[in-house]
Amino acid sequence: MGSLFTNMEILFKNLSSRERQHPHLLQPMFVCDVPGKTTGVHSRFTHGFFGFIYEGEGQYQVAGERFKVQAPAVISQWPGPEFVYGPSRSWSELYVRFHVRDLERLEARGIWSRQRPCYPVTQGKRCRQILELLQDELRKPMEAVSVDQIDRLIELLMMNASVSAIPSPAPSAQAVGIRRLQAELRADPASPRNWQLCAKQLGMSDSSFRRHWLEQIGVPPARYLTRLRLEQASRLLLTTRLDIAHIAARVGYEDPLYFSRMFRQHFQQSPRSFRREGPSAYT
Repeated sequence: MGSLFTNMEILFKNLSSRERQHPHLLQPMFVCDVPGKTTGVHSRFTHGFFGFIYEGEGQYQVAGERFKVQAPAVISQWPGPEFVYGPSRSWSELYVRFHVRDLERLEARGIWSRQRPCYPVTQGKRCRQILELLQDELRKPMEAVSVDQIDRLIELLMMNASVSAIPSPAPSAQAVGIRRLQAELRADPASPRNWQLCAKQLGMSDSSFRRHWLEQIGVPPARYLTRLRLEQASRLLLTTRLDIAHIAARVGYEDPLYFSRMFRQHFQQSPRSFRREGPSAYT
């Protein structure tokens, strides 16, 4: 990174190994503030990113769509498609890396979306105030940093940046179908799904369905459904007194032992531990 951004005050904090005192469901892996960035990017990504462009202008391209970037603006990246973006001359950017499994949570809250990969920010003054608080925190030595505060400032920045966001151009018929199915899965994750039948109902072949789904959502449909079920289970564990077998059945698992194994893989905790101690600071 140092070879790409020379003679600039880069503020960087790796948060993935830091223990949270008040764990938050949205836990960024790292955050980086790069003023005066002059280099472009042409890449695919294995994680999700939120970028806040607060000075400068440039271009952004994904899935054949091109956008002009004029600060203040938001750009996003996620696994799957190829991204090409960068400043015309220079721009200043704060970007945040998220684990791919956090992207559904961000989308569910309406503060990050693949359907709005690049958009101008209308609450620029408020976002700049939050950015300055974040920068103050990032300038501190690592041992003095409040990771919990950074988590919440990042979420606050994303929430304010998403207010009155100008939508992207009208999506394709395939994208509309994928989003409709995604909404159905969110509304009823427990029901069994036949993906070939889903593809047929959307007027696509199985391979075309999976390709369009991956481009839009970023993870295969079966994995996405598993995450929805486990997220619903986590809420039931924290908000009800239902036993684990009952919760497993409520979210679509007939075998509570298999459910517990899947839950542990996702949250790095057993369901009983999650209920007793709350979410751990997993990465």
